[in-house]
Amino acid sequence: MTPMADLAERVKAVYASRQPPEESPMLDFDERDLFDLAERAGFEEIHLSYEAKTKPGNLEVDARDWETALRSAPNPFAPTLGQALVEALTSEEKERFVAHLRPLVETGKRRSRDAVAYLWTVKREEAS
Repeated sequence: MTPMADLAERVKAVYASRQPPEESPMLDFDERDLFDLAERAGFEEIHLSYEAKTKPGNLEVDARDWETALRSAPNPFAPTLGQALVEALTSEEKERFVAHLRPLVETGKRRSRDAVAYLWTVKREEAS
């Protein structure tokens, strides 16, 4: 997205304005917070593993469909990509942005990022 960095920043700003990352219940915690919450809940044995990866292409096999990409949102509280483009860009800017982004989506020539935390615990029942 480097050639479109200025436009991409404006599209990202739409998402940030709707749900500031520091206030988002989906983004305002990390794996350490999950661990601490489990510990405070009284679990005696806590295991957490964290995986993060980046790779070329799409993580989802069906993510190459442009119409699907336009109707997709990163989470239930966020606008779709199509809505964000309309809100952030003029018609001419949107046309330029789509001309750059669409081939990247449809050919899988982009980088995907994914992170997941696996948490499992054991809580001993108290004897009566």
